[in-house]
Amino acid sequence: MAELVKKRDSIIDITRGLGIILVVMLHCNAPFSDFFFLFHMPLFFVISGYLFNCGKIKTFKDFWEYVIKKLRGLYIPFVICNLFFTIPALFKITSSGLVCKYDLQGFLFRIGKLLLFTGGSQLGGTTWFFRALFLALLIYAIMTLILNNIKDDFFRNISRILFISICFLAGLFFSSMGINFDNIGSAFSVIILLESGRLYRKYVKDFQPAAGIAVAFLLLVFCYKFDLKPFIVLSNENINLFWIILTAMSGFVLTISLARILKKNFFTEKIFSYIGKHTRAIMCLHFASFKIVTLIQIIIFRLELSKISAFPTLITSGLFWILYTVAGICIPLILVLFFNIIKNNMLKFIKEKKC
Repeated sequence: MAELVKKRDSIIDITRGLGIILVVMLHCNAPFSDFFFLFHMPLFFVISGYLFNCGKIKTFKDFWEYVIKKLRGLYIPFVICNLFFTIPALFKITSSGLVCKYDLQGFLFRIGKLLLFTGGSQLGGTTWFFRALFLALLIYAIMTLILNNIKDDFFRNISRILFISICFLAGLFFSSMGINFDNIGSAFSVIILLESGRLYRKYVKDFQPAAGIAVAFLLLVFCYKFDLKPFIVLSNENINLFWIILTAMSGFVLTISLARILKKNFFTEKIFSYIGKHTRAIMCLHFASFKIVTLIQIIIFRLELSKISAFPTLITSGLFWILYTVAGICIPLILVLFFNIIKNNMLKFIKEKKC
């Protein structure tokens, strides 16, 4: 989801793996979901800023190459995911049977919106993040291009502060006006998180993971205790700059510190880094994966089949949230594995034919 360096950083992959697990857990109403809500999505914006390579965008050619790369990494998964889930969204299961919800015009309208990188589908609901991140990175890349062509260091730094401040104020304005069309308000609001991630990578040195976990956890508990939940990307609530940075960076420090500990063990490193490398697949497919658990519940408790439309989950009480979490993480990974096997075999077959 973020700008990649030549050699992948396993600590960042593990951090993303932890983050996407929290996202899935929150969506299946796991215990302490309110606590995770403080930082579960801001975490990914901070990571994107952490990995953003400002030195690579110095010319318009660099800028367009970056935009094309982001379109491949964010736009294409968004469109494929939502096109795939638009088909089942055309129908609704009722007590009288299968009912089509849209006519041809309505269907084409939905397809057009998807191709324009807007709209979406219920099962692909979390892909709003791809659109918000793309818009935020686009704005941030434009800022970087302009700043990299300013020779004077002092003027460049002042311009950066001014640009970031204007973006945040724009996000505050959109939020206060209840405007978040195509996540434009969210995109402006999270520029400060991209910048925070960049500054962390540039200035923060290595520290003891235990100390990072302790401090970050205490700060998050403080915010949770006093109901300081400033960063709600899809809401229109007022935004407080200080609390945004505090909760987002505390969540980032907490997860990256845990990642440093998990990296020390071969198995935990491989497992969580593998999950982190496939966050896009999990983001796109975990709602659909939940439906398998919902179907199992319908069979077990002999419920009406129409209950399959329950969203995102049906029953999460007891330990069912664990089953939802496992399905939301593992089923997308299994599908990715099968896809890669098929793709590699097809490429091998084509290569052999050419020879």
